[in-house]
Amino acid sequence: MEGNQPELTFSRKIKFELDPHSGDLGQKNNGASDPNREKIMQRELGALAIIASLERVEFGSFKGESACLVSCVFQFLDGNAQFLRFTDAMIHIEFQKREGQGEDPAVLNFGPRTIVGEKTIENRLWCYELVMPCHINVWPLDIGLEPTVRRESEFDRQHFMEIRGNLYGDRKHQRPNCVRWTVKENSKQRSGIPDLLRCTAIVKYTDAFQVVVKVSSDAIFHVLAYPWTKDDPVLIEAGNSFGASVRDNGDSDFSTLTNDEWAKIVSLENVQSIKWQALE
Repeated sequence: MEGNQPELTFSRKIKFELDPHSGDLGQKNNGASDPNREKIMQRELGALAIIASLERVEFGSFKGESACLVSCVFQFLDGNAQFLRFTDAMIHIEFQKREGQGEDPAVLNFGPRTIVGEKTIENRLWCYELVMPCHINVWPLDIGLEPTVRRESEFDRQHFMEIRGNLYGDRKHQRPNCVRWTVKENSKQRSGIPDLLRCTAIVKYTDAFQVVVKVSSDAIFHVLAYPWTKDDPVLIEAGNSFGASVRDNGDSDFSTLTNDEWAKIVSLENVQSIKWQALE
């Protein structure tokens, strides 16, 4: 060939889009206007599974402020596994403003604050000996004594399943916009954590907002469970309720909820005490 031929190069960009209906992806919304998605998240590893679902979205008031009550159900399924079970979990629910709409919601009240399961009493006995060497020098003798003191201490140690909820908000927020629950098994019984837990938060809102839910558990499950992709936040639109109302009489003042009414939206079997936190 005569002369130098210019080298032809081509640039091609290919856009890949994830199929929102694929079973290997996290839970997705059907567009920007898809409020109250019932399935929030689901991760699985063999017989183990964590499933979070939206149970209730109700609008009302809290001491004169516009408020929304959001209830979620968390399932921890172990398939009766003996060696692979959920020994602990952390639930993180964050309330965020939608892009360009209002302010981040603020948590006004939440439940449960503390749940303590049936206690297992373990009796322990501590035994110890204290040796005190003593030497007496009386010339020409060197007398060595080693008196021994023995002590025993008996006490009871309590083991119980425990769930604790706490508020959280970073330094950018004047009022907390997150709730975190930690769940731990009874280490003596080694029977895992409850397979179902209902959590509820009441938030102040100014416009449409979204709910980001994250659930983490044992390190092995957290690393190996699928899917690995993130779940879309749950979209909440003002006035668009979901699920059954807490009260049948139409009263939507959430600041006056009784313990019996809280028990309807935060339920758990075999608990010894349930405490609610009222935020001022």
